[in-house]
Amino acid sequence: MGRRTGSARLKKSEIDYRKPPYALESVDNALRALHMLRDSGAVRIVDVADRLGVARSTAHRTMAMLVYQGFAVQDDRQRYLAGPALSAPIIASRRNQSLVRTAMPILESLQAEVDEIVNLSIRIGVHARVLATLGDEATGSLGDRRGHVYPAHSSSAGRALLAMEPEKLLERLYRSRNAELTGAALDDVDYAELLAHLSSTRLHGFSVCDQEVQCSIASVAVGVFPGGDATPCSIVLLTSSSRLDALVRDRRKIALLLEARESLRRALEDECADEPF
Repeated sequence: MGRRTGSARLKKSEIDYRKPPYALESVDNALRALHMLRDSGAVRIVDVADRLGVARSTAHRTMAMLVYQGFAVQDDRQRYLAGPALSAPIIASRRNQSLVRTAMPILESLQAEVDEIVNLSIRIGVHARVLATLGDEATGSLGDRRGHVYPAHSSSAGRALLAMEPEKLLERLYRSRNAELTGAALDDVDYAELLAHLSSTRLHGFSVCDQEVQCSIASVAVGVFPGGDATPCSIVLLTSSSRLDALVRDRRKIALLLEARESLRRALEDECADEPF
C-alpha cells in the first residue's frame, strides 16, 4: 500500500537525519553556531571555533553574518547572544502578503521620489519585522532587509507603531512578569528612554533610529494605522548615519513620507472594506 500524501505529518522513521553527501560547510557551520546560541546563552569566538573545528577568523565571519541577519547580537563583553530573529514567531499570513501587494505601488512611487531605501515593516509583539525592501542600493552596503527582525523598542519601525499603543500594552510588553520570563523586559532607564522616544514620535509624526540597531545605519519611519481589520505597518526610509540629519531636515522628503503613509492607510481601508464578510 502506498504512502499517504494527504498529510504533511511524518513518522519518526521517515525523517532522514543523515548528513547530505554534498553538504555546504559554510551553511553547516552557521546552523551549528545557531544551535550554540540557542542552547548556551552566550558564546565567544574561541568557543565557536573550537566547537566547529575551524580557525577563529572563520568563526568570526560566521558570527558576523548571523549578527547581520539578526540571529545574533554582541554584548558589551564581546560575547555573542541569541538575536531577535532566533526567537521571532513564524508568520505565514495571507494578510501580510496582501499588505505587501497593496503597499508596493505606493512604496515604489515613494522610493522613486526620495531616492532612499524604503522598507515596509510590521510589529509582532516586541519584534519589528521587515516585509519588503525597495531601492537600487538594497543589494549594496545597506542590504536587502526583507525578513530581518529587530527589537521594536530600539528600531524606528517598531517605535512608529508602539507610539500609538496604550501604555498598558507597553507595560505588558516590557515591564510585566511575562516580559521578564521571555527576556523582553526593560529596566527603568531603558523603559523611560523608550517612552521619551515614543513621545517624540507622536510630537513630530515620525520616529528616528540612529545606529541603535546596526552600526552606521539610521532610519526614519512613520506608522500606518488603517481602520477595520487591516494590519498596522510602518514605512521606513533607511540611510547611513552620516546622512540622517540631512534627511530629517529635508522637508520635501519628510512630506512625501507622510503622504505615502496616508495613501497606504486609505488603500488598506478600501481593501478591507471590499473584503467579503
